[in-house]
Amino acid sequence: MPTLTTPTANLRAASLTALALLACLALAGNAQAACDEPPRPRVIWIDCDFPGRDLQGVDLRNAVLIRTNLHGADLRGAILEGVDFNFTDLREARLDGARLSGARLVNARLERASMKAVIAEGARFDRADLRAADLGQARLARAGFYDATLTDANLNGARLSSANLERARLDRADLREADLEHANLKFASLEEAVASGARLEAANLERANLFRADLRDANLRDAVLVQARLDETRLEGAALGNARWIDRRRCRPESVGECL
Repeated sequence: MPTLTTPTANLRAASLTALALLACLALAGNAQAACDEPPRPRVIWIDCDFPGRDLQGVDLRNAVLIRTNLHGADLRGAILEGVDFNFTDLREARLDGARLSGARLVNARLERASMKAVIAEGARFDRADLRAADLGQARLARAGFYDATLTDANLNGARLSSANLERARLDRADLREADLEHANLKFASLEEAVASGARLEAANLERANLFRADLRDANLRDAVLVQARLDETRLEGAALGNARWIDRRRCRPESVGECL
């Protein structure tokens, strides 16, 4: 039998359609209005366009800035703890001295960003692009850089103890005097990187690419170098006591410059 529709049913259906349309318009309006919100903790800026914006010293703790364009923005000294920067464009942004502990920058674009002396302990930079970024003297203990690109980056004097750099690309990076104690560099590429004087005690460099890397005077005691590529690697003065060598043998405690 054909279904009969009553005037009441038609009115109810029309009301529901109108409500759904109003809800969609309200959501669209809210999304647009969110980009107009002033900077503050927990602000939600998703897909917003702020190239070159001056946000120096602002407090954005626990804000959501997913996929936002902050290319060339000034965030120096900003409080950015717990901020969600996933997929955000921060190319050439200035973040010197910013506080980024616990922030999420997964798949973020940070090429040539200036991040000198940032405090980003426990932050996540997994798969982020940090080519030629300046992270000199940055505090990055326990930070995650899984599969991140750090080629030509400056990490001079950076503190990366217990950081996860598995599969990270650090070719030609400046790691002089960096603290990488207990860091995970398994499968990482450090081709032609300069890490002279770096602290790498108990670091995991299993299967890492250290072709032509400069590790002179570095501290590699108790480090794991199993199956690492050490062709033309400079190890003069490097402390290798108790390190696990490429062939899995344990270096003698007095080993310096070569595994005895």
